[in-house]
Amino acid sequence: MCADQNVTLRDIVTHRTGLSRHDELWDDTSLTREDVVRAMGQIALTKPFRTAYQYQNIMFITAGEAVAHASGMPWDDFMRTRVFAPLKMTRTVTTDAEWNAADHATGYRYDWKTSRITPRRPSDTTTIGAGGAIKSSARDLANWTRFQLAGGSFEGKQLVDPNLLAETKTPHSVIRLEGATRDVNPETNLLAYAMGWNVSDYRGELMVAHAGALNGFRTHVVLLPKRNAGFVVTENLERGYSLYAIRNTIADLLMTGKASRDWNAYYLAVERKVDEKDEKEKQERLAKRVAGTTPTRPIEEYAGAYENAAYGPVTITASNGSLALQWQRINVPLTHFHYDVFRAENEDMDEPVTFTLDDEKKVRSLTMFGETFLKRTAGVPAG
Repeated sequence: MCADQNVTLRDIVTHRTGLSRHDELWDDTSLTREDVVRAMGQIALTKPFRTAYQYQNIMFITAGEAVAHASGMPWDDFMRTRVFAPLKMTRTVTTDAEWNAADHATGYRYDWKTSRITPRRPSDTTTIGAGGAIKSSARDLANWTRFQLAGGSFEGKQLVDPNLLAETKTPHSVIRLEGATRDVNPETNLLAYAMGWNVSDYRGELMVAHAGALNGFRTHVVLLPKRNAGFVVTENLERGYSLYAIRNTIADLLMTGKASRDWNAYYLAVERKVDEKDEKEKQERLAKRVAGTTPTRPIEEYAGAYENAAYGPVTITASNGSLALQWQRINVPLTHFHYDVFRAENEDMDEPVTFTLDDEKKVRSLTMFGETFLKRTAGVPAG
């Protein structure tokens, strides 16, 4: 039996389907939510089914579409009528049009090398839906936190079965505390994933939390159930570790009345460690570049239409001795790296594009996003 014949909604919202992220399918594309879900059906598993935790936004898009099918209304309408309205979340929306029409924050990026902060192009959240399209306010998120702490009750009205809500906070998969995950959670002994929540101990107490991020924005919802306390941290800057510094400082204040350490200094060091590791890996990649090489074939022979079952068509064009790539909304020049390897690079993308030749020395395919795209030839479909 295949994984898609056995997968359940519980598997989908606990990140144990065996599928890796493939966020490119919803980000910067015109694909619908159904298109993206169907595309994932063409992606090979990177882990055996139900054997490992792999964070997967598209599975939450899938869960949202399951809600839409079961309720007989679009996911956006379901959230508006069945969640936001009962919780009096009057400033919370799911569409970009509603967001743009209202007073809202601007997201920013941070360049650690120059310490510069610049405005960030917002994401189109139409396709991500249940995976991250909700835009909210401090007051509305406070109502959401109250609802969670009250076991599904809000202002005296029971909206959700408390046992079912508790099930969403029941651990399903252990998350290994190693590497960056260990550094981010220095006061944690056990970390697990439930259904949309991380469940851990913090200084010996239960903490139920989850963070999220889109271009220029970060949010962290934190519950301390034993204290009937919760809070939400939001920021409009791509500097994710600051969320943890604020989270731990507030948690310390709620637990003991004072911060247990200088969390700003601690997470600045963690952040620098990660940045330097990424930079080292980039330099190591550049060091492997073989200088003086040229593409195997004339540049025009790489041009053409390529196809992948999940990602669809990619078009490569040649002009003035250079190549460019077009896929969905992405239009980016290709910079020659070495041999038949190029890089697609712009403000938001740095992706290797590797061309492969067949036995007759004809360009047969390219690899991008970890997927193989076969070149179409005249009168012959790719495949």
